[in-house]
Formats: sequence, C-alpha cells, structure tokens
Amino acid sequence: MEVGDRVDRRVWPAHVTLASNFCTEASVADLVEILREVPADQPVTFRVGGTAMFGQQQDIAVRLVESSRADHLHGVLVDRLHQLPGFAADEPAFWGEGFRAHLTLGPVVDAAEGEILRSTRIGIARIDGAEAELVAALEIG
Repeated sequence: MEVGDRVDRRVWPAHVTLASNFCTEASVADLVEILREVPADQPVTFRVGGTAMFGQQQDIAVRLVESSRADHLHGVLVDRLHQLPGFAADEPAFWGEGFRAHLTLGPVVDAAEGEILRSTRIGIARIDGAEAELVAALEIG
C-alpha cells in the first residue's frame, strides 16, 4: 500500500500491529514525529507463531508473532502516544502488558507457524468503519 490508499479492512495487506487502535486529537504530522523518534536502524524481524482470533467479535484471524524488536517498539510507542492530547485507547486491555504482537491475516495473506519474516516499513492507518487509509509510512532498516 502507498500513502493515501484506502482498503476494505477485511482484505488489507499483511501487517504486524505495533499499537492497538486509539483516538487522539493529535495530527498525522504529530504521529509521524513520534515514529521518527523510533530507532529506525534495523527492520522488525519476527517469528510467526500460532493462530488466534482477535476483534470485538473474535472474528479476525491473526498469527501471534514473537519479536523482541516489535515488543520494544510497542513500549516506545505506548510511552509517547499516551502523552498525546485527547488520547484514548479503543481497548485499553490491549496496551502495555496486554499487548500481543500479531500478524493480521486475510484471504490473500497467510504465514506458516515458525516462519521468520521481516518488515522494513512502519505505517499509520486511519480506521473509518470497515475501511482503513494509510496516512503515513516510514522506511526502517
């Protein structure tokens, strides 16, 4: 996906979630500045784990991932995002200690347990109902 692209959330590209859904009064530019503070010298490498069902209805198939880098980045992001004006986590239980790094799957996305993958981009998606828009992306690694 490129910045500005919109996608139906049922079929969006594979991605590892580093911060669960949230709302804020901050601008996209403010969020990008937070991402720029994240150490960008190496990609996020992760081992694909077992399957789980996420979402309010437990209807979103994911693969849990093991990655000390993803866990570290989540911690850095959480510390900064909580300071934003009007910050509110959609599901506070999925932040901090409740965070579980995961690869969201879809009809054209699959990954085998034990597979080692890496990501060289961090993006910010704005979610509006059933759609998501990529509003910013930075290369890492």
